Amino acid sequence: MIPEIIAEKYLKSLRDGDVESIRPFLSAGEDIHIMDNEKKWPIQSWRIGERVDMPGETELMFWVTRGGGYSKDLGEEEAGLRIKQSNTGWSRISYSAIY
Repeated sequence: MIPEIIAEKYLKSLRDGDVESIRPFLSAGEDIHIMDNEKKWPIQSWRIGERVDMPGETELMFWVTRGGGYSKDLGEEEAGLRIKQSNTGWSRISYSAIY
């Protein structure tokens, strides 16, 4: 359950317009594209679609609805977060989305 709590913290930040919260977890080149799209089509709501547990990490896929007219025309899309466990606890290490 802890990975879902961490993931929801970031999804709430994105919903509230804090796209900078995901910048450290994006690779160079994709960061501008993803951050621009998150501003243009902000996440409005989400539901978990899939959880894959591996040793020391969990991948979560969410179905999200987006603002900016996106979900009105296209419905739900995927957003994924990978959460890793270390000696100091759980932390997010990647974010991905389909636009």
